[in-house]
Amino acid sequence: MGQGAEGRPELVRPILPRHGLEELLRGWSSDGQVFEALAAVTELDMDVQWSRQDMERRSARVLLDRVAPDLALFPTDGRTWRDHLPVSSTSRREVLGRPSRPVNWPMTARRFGWPPQRFVAHPRSRTQDETAVRALVWTAHALERLVREVRPFAPALISRIERPQLALSQVVAEELTPDDTVRPDRLDLRDLAGSGTPWSRLARVAEELVRAESDLEFLAFDLIEPDPDLEWRLFHLSVLGEVLACVRALGGRILWRAPINARQVGGPQFQIIVDQDCWDLWFESGGAANYYSYASPYRKATSGIIRNQHGSLGSDILLSLPGKRSLMLECKWSSSGSYVGRDGYLQAASYAIEARSGLGEAAWSYVVGPEEVVINRSEVELDWPGGRTVIGACSIQHIASLVALLIEQ
Repeated sequence: MGQGAEGRPELVRPILPRHGLEELLRGWSSDGQVFEALAAVTELDMDVQWSRQDMERRSARVLLDRVAPDLALFPTDGRTWRDHLPVSSTSRREVLGRPSRPVNWPMTARRFGWPPQRFVAHPRSRTQDETAVRALVWTAHALERLVREVRPFAPALISRIERPQLALSQVVAEELTPDDTVRPDRLDLRDLAGSGTPWSRLARVAEELVRAESDLEFLAFDLIEPDPDLEWRLFHLSVLGEVLACVRALGGRILWRAPINARQVGGPQFQIIVDQDCWDLWFESGGAANYYSYASPYRKATSGIIRNQHGSLGSDILLSLPGKRSLMLECKWSSSGSYVGRDGYLQAASYAIEARSGLGEAAWSYVVGPEEVVINRSEVELDWPGGRTVIGACSIQHIASLVALLIEQ
């Protein structure tokens, strides 16, 4: 079994559970929310935390690779683009005091006799097709941005597409001066696709770039999931979405209180109302001890260790009815049974200790792994006085029963 770039055991050909992630994506309106959520995902064994910009660069690398075959066939000089700029011809009728080409002589004679004192003219004008120009400009600017982001860590890819990309930017800079840059819509691209070469290729590239900005499922499943360093983060979000879907299926009312960004949030991101109970739902719950004002055993136990970078413990997902009971989920996306089981168990047990020390009298704490690894739900109930403490392992298909168990107690 190999190791990921940051020490995580690699997962071999998983099937990412999509239902929960699709549920979550329906609550977002922009790709920025997706990247913020990905950046919020943390792991104790990660020494380097990735920012939103890091995530965007990785997806930009995949996106450029997808459009590279069409982009490589673009014209490689600005003159070719200028020769292909589409124009439209229009004419209008004018009545003039003296002849001016082109004069409509039959119309002039009928209206003003012969010899006429006034003349009917139909001057024609040629203008650039605004739909094509807007698409050209927007695509050029979008590609410039992607190339800037990707160049430092994918020079070989950039070398394949740089000449046609620079030619596109050149013709935009030298020939076109639109008032603003407008993202083309579906109808614009459909018209462009039928305009012949090179516009059909431009339409295909622009369509991919537009989808990356506007279609969040395309962003998640086609641009982010193929990157192993990002895929496990999607798994965390999918588990969160599955919890939300389960709560909704139980008739719960979900209030989205804050963005999913652990570094900016001082409390739970969701509030859930079921019957007369008000639950807190956290994504990355490292701030729970401060929020609920209880003494963390982890902090006390490690207070003598200098330069301890993890000042608090928190499960990936925490569903809590404060003072009563809580469910903690630790997500482990790996095909290594020992990593999911051993490492997951150690963290799940730690979270159970934390919860029983201040969150309430009952705690269920599970490691959540891929269905290919966790084939059955398993748990052990500890014989601790004063309440229930359960530690176990499950896959995403078991979450509905766990959430129902907790809420319907």
